[in-house]
Amino acid sequence: HSTLSRLPEFVFGMLLAKNQKLEKLFFVTKPSTLFMGIFITFLGYTLFFIPVLVPVSFLMFSIGVYLTGIQLSQSFIKNDHIARWLMKLKEGTYSLYLLHIVTITFFVKVSRELILKYFFIDADILNALLILFYSVFALLILRIFENKYYSLISVK
Repeated sequence: HSTLSRLPEFVFGMLLAKNQKLEKLFFVTKPSTLFMGIFITFLGYTLFFIPVLVPVSFLMFSIGVYLTGIQLSQSFIKNDHIARWLMKLKEGTYSLYLLHIVTITFFVKVSRELILKYFFIDADILNALLILFYSVFALLILRIFENKYYSLISVK
């Protein structure tokens, strides 16, 4: 897919940054908004399989994931235990961003082949679970590496 197919997402991001009504829709926590985010995410995923609608699919998927993420994070921030855990995870996100394509793709592929060989499970559900699992795992591991790195280079 060309980079131009991601252009609607970029335009939406600019609109979200400038439009206060749109911003209010995203940042007010309501169960209906959470369900709307989940619905838009699945709609975007479904549209991906229609080649003409791929740019719309990327846009819908991004909006849905962003909306769902904001709604969940607003809910989680109220729980101190979960908030502290998420604060620890956030420290490894930059490393994960730099390595995510290589590491997660490799581990998901290897794990998927092994699991499908021995267990009967829907491939799409398995992919989603593996990506989620390896994302959290990578965040934890990369956080340890980042802390070690910063402890070695810190000036005392």
